[in-house]
Amino acid sequence: MYRSNEIEPNSNEDLFLLGNGKLAQGNFNEAINIYKKILESLPNNLSVQLNLCVAYFKKGNILLAKRVLTQIVNSHPNHGEAWNNLAKILRETGEIEEAIQCYKKAIHLLPDSQPIESNMLFAYNYCISKSSEEISNVHIRWGENNSDLNILSKNFSNEKSLHRSLRIGYVSPDFRKHAVMFFLKPILKNHDSKKFRIYCYSDTKYPDDDTHFVQKQVPHFFSCYNISNHVLAKKIQDHRIDILVDLTGHSSKNRLLVFSQRPAPVQVTYLGYQNTTGLKAINYLITDQWSSPPEQKGHLFAEQLFRIPDCFLCFQPSDHTPEVNISPLFQKGYTTFGVLNNFSRMNNLMISAWIKILKKVPKAKMIIQSRPFSDLSFTQKFMQRFKQQGIDPSRLTLYPYGSLDDFYLRHHDIDLILDTYPDNGASTLCQALWMGVPVLTCSGTTFASRVGGSLLHTLGLDDLIAASLDDYIQKAVYLTQHPEILIHLRQILRPLLSQSTLCNGKLFTQKLESAYKKMWRTYCGYAL
Repeated sequence: MYRSNEIEPNSNEDLFLLGNGKLAQGNFNEAINIYKKILESLPNNLSVQLNLCVAYFKKGNILLAKRVLTQIVNSHPNHGEAWNNLAKILRETGEIEEAIQCYKKAIHLLPDSQPIESNMLFAYNYCISKSSEEISNVHIRWGENNSDLNILSKNFSNEKSLHRSLRIGYVSPDFRKHAVMFFLKPILKNHDSKKFRIYCYSDTKYPDDDTHFVQKQVPHFFSCYNISNHVLAKKIQDHRIDILVDLTGHSSKNRLLVFSQRPAPVQVTYLGYQNTTGLKAINYLITDQWSSPPEQKGHLFAEQLFRIPDCFLCFQPSDHTPEVNISPLFQKGYTTFGVLNNFSRMNNLMISAWIKILKKVPKAKMIIQSRPFSDLSFTQKFMQRFKQQGIDPSRLTLYPYGSLDDFYLRHHDIDLILDTYPDNGASTLCQALWMGVPVLTCSGTTFASRVGGSLLHTLGLDDLIAASLDDYIQKAVYLTQHPEILIHLRQILRPLLSQSTLCNGKLFTQKLESAYKKMWRTYCGYAL
């Protein structure tokens, strides 16, 4: 979220800097009090108002931040960053179409802001009113508008040889405690150092233990935070990277405009974004046969789909996770459903499906954890939606985000995780399976709607893959009527996952390296 560092030079300037410091340190209450104090003498100062909204949001007062931002855009309709901030909050609260309209206004006012454009494209993935073709088209148009920008060179000095080690470059802002790391760690640990030289280009602002893990695993680690796209592209070219891998897509703080400059002869997008980037400068998108079956429409992607065997993901759980507990329905006598995901995925289709499930299973209860439930007003409004449909609010338990330890322990109270559609979970599903909790998913026709199915299919759990939302509802009800299935799955899921290809980092990395070799072979002009 955009934060201002500007204020009119006056006696409040030092106070403003102090407030910004408190905000950066996570002392949100102190920052809020300081900003309010400044506004007593500068009630119309936009910079202070914007930072106050950031502090409200980070504290968890999401609806208050939304209300203040709405007032700001009404009084300052030409302030692009305010529209962008409002859009982010609307996306966070599941108001996706409204968020997209705000992003469009921000882009109109700030036409050269690629991060805002990516924010909008990211939001499109959650928009259930748009077809896959419409969502693809906005990505492709973005790619066309950002293609061939400052191309460094169409002639590369990289030796076209199949008999030398390949230089692989990974680009990400998420070499830190982030969902992507659950899938990236086993790859970095298992790369063959004799055949592949690994370079990591990190946009991480605040390094942590996971950042240090990456630094220890790879021989070449470069911090590129605050380095311009052009300078970074030139550095990558100077390193003579053979295959450059984007791990972010249109997620926050991406470097897609580095890829648009073509600093490497082969460019790939993988892992962080289950859709096309829209850039034809990126040659391949890594997926698998289940997530992107052969009949899937290739024209929806700017990249060529490269399907690796089995699932395109490899999961490494945290080092210290709680043990799997006895199924909670033993103690409680009823089924507890769980949804542990970001609220952007909890669209009206899903909420309607969950209400139908709870109506059909009147003794069942439901746990939902997501960021907006830190806001009491938002939580009450959400519960009211269920109450209006005849669901007693006492059957719902809503939690905000907490620590990773709290997240794992939450599974001890859940019998069945309900995945979201059309944007499935990934790391949340793997963590649920590791904690012994079965996952019910619904697969559609898009990459993002088939990730859950790919994970379950790899484990041989196809009975937990629904073909439609009606099927999803029926399967959820059926499982509550057959608790022995849930109890059995809880006993076997962790060993099943740990012994599967999903947790075999060495085998998976060999498959990925084989894919890189094939991509390089094609570039060199050899037939596969």
